Amino acid sequence: MPHVSICVRNPPPVFASDVMHNVTAVKGDDIEFRCRVMERGRHMVAFIRAEEPPRLISFDDRIFRQRDKYEILSRKGHDEWILKVKNVQESDIGGYICQINSNPVLTKTAFLDLKS
Repeated sequence: MPHVSICVRNPPPVFASDVMHNVTAVKGDDIEFRCRVMERGRHMVAFIRAEEPPRLISFDDRIFRQRDKYEILSRKGHDEWILKVKNVQESDIGGYICQINSNPVLTKTAFLDLKS
């Protein structure tokens, strides 16, 4: 009997269509960026501040900077990450990236602005 090897490939991760929307907030508000990933497999999700240079905020459920400013709220069924930005100020205005460490890397960017 011949030996047969079967290689099963997991589908690549994809972003859900309802993720990372732009937010306009009032100074002092708390806001949320939602990132939902389908077919994540073993890939990790990061939130990054889109600056020069970019700054890593979180990787999966671990916050790496300004724990009093940022919080990962939930991971519903391990497919949704919610980045909460607390007490929004002018210094928080700009881009926020949800990134999957796949090959190639996948990103979705949303922007935070303040009402005048």
